[in-house]
Amino acid sequence: MFCDIQELDNEILIKFIYDDKSYISGTIYLIYNELYINYFHVDIKNRGNGIGTNLLNQIINHSKNNYNIKTVHLVDESERYKLTNNIYIKYGFNYIDGKKMLYNI
Repeated sequence: MFCDIQELDNEILIKFIYDDKSYISGTIYLIYNELYINYFHVDIKNRGNGIGTNLLNQIINHSKNNYNIKTVHLVDESERYKLTNNIYIKYGFNYIDGKKMLYNI
């Protein structure tokens, strides 16, 4: 996995790509004690194997343990918006306003 981390004052930008075939890609911002998932994508042919859930779990646990995050924010732009098999609903995120979601740690 390619991972590029840029640290600025109170912000950390993490970009990740799961291999040269880009099965998984995304960008994440850590601002103070909040994590913002700006983009998170698993290629459709690789979904359903737990790859996204595993990576999401690693990202959240790493951020919690190393940066003391308390909340995770994202906007659900997936085609599974509000469906019960949505990765974010399964993980414990809640819709708070339209497609905006929140996960409290």
